[in-house]
Amino acid sequence: MRNVKIAKALPVFLTKDEADRLIHYLRINSRLPYRNYAMMRMFLQTGCRLEELVTLKMNNISLDEKYIRIVGKGNKERMIPLTDKTFAALVEYLEKRLPEDENEQTVFLNHRGRPISNRGVQKVFEQICLEAGLKKERLSAHKMWHTCLTFLLKESVDLPTLKDIAGH
Repeated sequence: MRNVKIAKALPVFLTKDEADRLIHYLRINSRLPYRNYAMMRMFLQTGCRLEELVTLKMNNISLDEKYIRIVGKGNKERMIPLTDKTFAALVEYLEKRLPEDENEQTVFLNHRGRPISNRGVQKVFEQICLEAGLKKERLSAHKMWHTCLTFLLKESVDLPTLKDIAGH
């Protein structure tokens, strides 16, 4: 007998309206609005994973050329240009960034000025989703990766490009 394929559940992602609502609430209700806004913009625009976001270093950002270098799974590197809105959000955050140690190279920091953890980003995401009224089962910060890729697919980005952006 042949193995029967079991249907997989489709990945959870935000719609355009839900993503807009999330971004809107970040600017209004967030404890650290500049950081949180920049993090969520990075998720939505770059397709970076949670681990890639929290390990992003200052030397992986080119402010002159408006791109970031993401080191993903298997040490695969990808260069991603930033949109004007994402670039502006990142610059605005970096101007207000207060590291505990002046030599700290991690881009996104917690409220103590130390590198933010995966769990810290997840807590921020959950709180903003709650405040924005976004209640979806299995919604997590990782789903922002699915959201970005879904948006790009809907914009007719070809599969090889999508694969590169996803880091596959």
